[in-house]
Amino acid sequence: MAKVCKCLKTEKMKIELEGLEELTDIELGEVEKEIEPETSYEGIVVDEFKAETTPCYHIKGTNLYYSKGIIGALTQEQVRKYCRLGVQEIERPKIVERIETFKKAAEYCWRLAKEKAKKEGLTSEEKIKYAIKCIEEEASKKEEK
Repeated sequence: MAKVCKCLKTEKMKIELEGLEELTDIELGEVEKEIEPETSYEGIVVDEFKAETTPCYHIKGTNLYYSKGIIGALTQEQVRKYCRLGVQEIERPKIVERIETFKKAAEYCWRLAKEKAKKEGLTSEEKIKYAIKCIEEEASKKEEK
């Protein structure tokens, strides 16, 4: 049985891709503003051809960008490289809600962990374990509501 690889580019496709209009620096700058560097994620490219030849998706209300051919969210560098055909805004209110729930729980729990560390002399490891357990509990409480 013959193997088929979808990731091979033909010379014809390379030529056609070179002629496509790219996003301007201003448009890319707007996209980059949406991505917070400290919360960027590295997407795993599994089909570079598909990633380069399809538009990207941005979940409104988040800093998450996706592309077909890539598993996971994109970094700023990946957005610049793979989103040249444009970015489509998509609504995913449940994802936005879960992210907000997690952020609030994390802020609250890290504040508690710092206070507890000062009062009880916790090590860094103990403080982190306490914060993680607290985040899990707080996030699950809010999801149950």
